[in-house]
Amino acid sequence: MKCSPHTVYLTIRKEIKGNLRDSSHKPKSKHPRYIEEEKEEMIIRYRKKTKLGKRRLRYYIFQKEGSNIPEVYHWKSNQKSRP
Repeated sequence: MKCSPHTVYLTIRKEIKGNLRDSSHKPKSKHPRYIEEEKEEMIIRYRKKTKLGKRRLRYYIFQKEGSNIPEVYHWKSNQKSRP
């Protein structure tokens, strides 16, 4: 079995630290466009109430609530399951 020098160096570093287990591959921070559940529910509520598109809805919520919501390409209420 072949192994690159980089992999060997990483393994040696892990062995020195005393932890040869695989580290987590989970992201250390949230996605930049992550939306909390409360804000998501608020977006869906305003979306049904006003029938605005995503950009105007974002501006409308900023005017009403004062909360800045990251621009999302697809709102959850618009998503349809694919066959």
